[in-house]
Amino acid sequence: CALLFLLFTVTELREVWAVFAVRLLLGAARTFPMPSSQTITPNLVPAVVFGGFATIAVAGLWTRLFPELAQSDRLPGGLHRR
Repeated sequence: CALLFLLFTVTELREVWAVFAVRLLLGAARTFPMPSSQTITPNLVPAVVFGGFATIAVAGLWTRLFPELAQSDRLPGGLHRR
C-alpha cells in the first residue's frame, strides 16, 4: 500500500477515489490475519497476566497524570460516613 501511495505521489495523481481504493485494498488484506491474531493472543498470554499488566499500566498512567493523587490518603470530595 505504501508503494501505491508513492506511485500516486510520483505520478501526481490527485484523485480521491485512488486513496479510497488503496484503503479498501488494505482493509481487505487485513481481514485474513486478523482472526488468527485475535485468537492466538489469549493462548500466548494468560488473562491473569494480561489483566495484571493492564492494571499496573493504568495505575502508572494515573500517577503520572495526577501526582497529587499518589500522595494523598483519601480522595477529596469522597464519601464520608457520619
